[in-house]
Amino acid sequence: MPRPITNTFSEFEFTTEEFYQATRFSQLSLHLIQTLLAQTAAQRLSLKVDTKDPTEWIQAEAALKGTMEAYENLLDLFATTEAPQSAAEAVEVKDTSNIGVNPFTLSTTATVTKERQK
Repeated sequence: MPRPITNTFSEFEFTTEEFYQATRFSQLSLHLIQTLLAQTAAQRLSLKVDTKDPTEWIQAEAALKGTMEAYENLLDLFATTEAPQSAAEAVEVKDTSNIGVNPFTLSTTATVTKERQK
C-alpha cells in the first residue's frame, strides 16, 4: 500500500508496481472517463457569451477546459504507463516526476521509489 508523505497536500509514495497497478483502469473506468470528458466538452460548446458581462463566460469556460484537461491527463496516464519488468527493477524517481506537465492545468505527480524499508 502506498505510504503517505507528510506535506500540505495528500501525496503518497509508490513502489513501481504500486504505481503501475494504480494506473490500470478497468475498461468500464475508461468508458466512464471518456463519457465525462465528452459531457464536459458538450457543456463547454454550449456556453453562451453575454457580451455585457463576458467575465462569467470566461470563468465557466476556463473551469470546463481545466476539467477536460484533467480527464485527458488520466487517459494519457493510462495509455503511457508501462508494466514494470520486476519489482527489483523499480526505478528511483525521487524528484516527484510530473505526469501531464502543464502548469496551468491539473498537474498530477507521483513519487516512485525502490522497494521501501519496512
